[in-house]
Amino acid sequence: MCAKGFGQSQPTKIDKLIESAVRYCHKRHPEALDSIFDYLPVNLNQRVVTGILAALQKDIDTLSWFCGYI
Repeated sequence: MCAKGFGQSQPTKIDKLIESAVRYCHKRHPEALDSIFDYLPVNLNQRVVTGILAALQKDIDTLSWFCGYI
């Protein structure tokens, strides 16, 4: 008998925030990004931004939009 997700790592809170932020970038939804960045400490904001940049590195249009947002 094997437990659900056994042997697989679960996404961390930061991973979930990065996924949400990338989705908001694709939708061009600055208010939703504000809801992430306004309530996190600076060190977590930096980790989320780094994750977004890594996730969007092959999507120059969305990356450009995100840079304009920042």
